[in-house]
This record gives sequence, structure tokens and C-alpha cells, in this order.
Amino acid sequence: MNKGYAIFLNDDGSETKLSWNELKLEENGKKYEYDANGIKDTSVKEETFEDNERLKEICIPEGVEYIGWMAFWECEQLEKVILPPTLKEIGGDAFAFTAIKEIVIPRGIERLEDNTFGDCRQLEKVVLPSTLKVLGNAVFRKTAIEKIDIPSSVTKIGSKCFSRTKVKEVILSENVELGGTAFYGCKQLEKITLPLNKASYEEFDFGGCDSLKEVIVNEEKAYLIKDVPEACTVQVKNHHSDGYAIFLNDDGDRDQIKLV
Repeated sequence: MNKGYAIFLNDDGSETKLSWNELKLEENGKKYEYDANGIKDTSVKEETFEDNERLKEICIPEGVEYIGWMAFWECEQLEKVILPPTLKEIGGDAFAFTAIKEIVIPRGIERLEDNTFGDCRQLEKVVLPSTLKVLGNAVFRKTAIEKIDIPSSVTKIGSKCFSRTKVKEVILSENVELGGTAFYGCKQLEKITLPLNKASYEEFDFGGCDSLKEVIVNEEKAYLIKDVPEACTVQVKNHHSDGYAIFLNDDGDRDQIKLV
């Protein structure tokens, strides 16, 4: 059983490793209940490690089910995080503005709240579980992610979720509800297949997606696709009639639309 630990940087460049029960975490003057045999308190409270300038690595022990809002917010030296298989919920902003390079979200998590990993500029690798259903707003905004496999279980992706990341190609499950600015400002994004869902009208803004070459839509319904580059082609797949409407931004050219 993983009992958890934390590694802190010292002024002389050395490191100190503490077991989870040695941390003596406190909230409002009350000591958390941890012991050498495991964790009694099943949560990491809100803002517990907020703005900790020495925390470099954290392994959260099995038994923890909840990580609170802003629990590790702006821990600028935090490079490595290991999450336990018992985890059920992660609060918004929990790891925002940290230096983590990769993260594996454990199976059982169904939702990532707003800005959970926002502004983690060194975050390159993310593994999402098949239990995940919702990605909130700006969850991975301004990270270094180049490739992301989004499970088919995901039904909603919020606005700016992947905004200003380094993703190059995105394939989404057919029925996901996608925020219109989910990929806004992704300068390296080259191709995206927009989802099929029940909405009769969709609006997407690809401002700042300077490398975008191809947008694929699969539904005969109305789309407003804004700020696509002049070289970008909008493909309407499975086209059988004239029952579609695609509106480009003011500078768009009707010739950019191709029926397939």
C-alpha cells in the first residue's frame, strides 16, 4: 500500500523527504489525522500546499479520495505528482501554475474541474481514464501538451479547455459537447474533427490557430466557424443533401467549404 511522501527543496540545494504522516498538515490550527499505518483523513484540504516554494514532489497516499480547491496552486517547484487509485475528485485550480511534467489521472475520476492544471507550462503528457465524463473550462490551458487521447466516455469539454496548448490534431467522440473556444489559440493545431451532438447550431472560434489546415464536420446542421486561416478547408462529410449551413468569419471565403 502506498503510504505517501513529499520531497522539499532546502536552501543549500539538498532535498528533504518526509513520509505523509510526518508532514503534520494543519488547517485552521487543527492537525490532520494521519498515522504511520495509513491515512485517516480522506482528503487533502483546500489550499493545503498553496504557494509552497519548496515542494518538489508529492505522492498522495492510498485512501485519499478528494483533493481540494487550490490544494497545490502555484507550487512553482512542484515537478512530480503521483495520484492514488482511491482518488474520486480533484477540485478546481488544484495544480494550476505548477511545474509538473506529466500526470496520470486514476480510473474512477469522472470530472476535472475548471483550471485544474491550467498554466502548467511544462506539462507535456496526460493520461486520462476511461471513467472521465467532463473536462471543465481551461483544464489544460497554457500547457505544453502536444498529443491528447480523449476517452470516448467524455461527454463535455469546456471553453478554453486546451486553449494555447501545442496540440496538433484532435479527434473527438461523436456526442461530446464542445465549448466553442476549447482550442482557441492552439498555434500548432493542424486538423480537428468536430463532434456530432444533438445541438442544431454550433459556434466555434479558432482564433490564433495559425497552422489549422482542415476542419471536418459530419452533421448537416448550422455551424459558425470563426477565424479559420485562409488556407484552411472546411469539409462537410457524409453530405447527402443541401440541408447544411456553414458560416465562416467575415474574412472567410465560401470556396474554403468542400463537400465530401
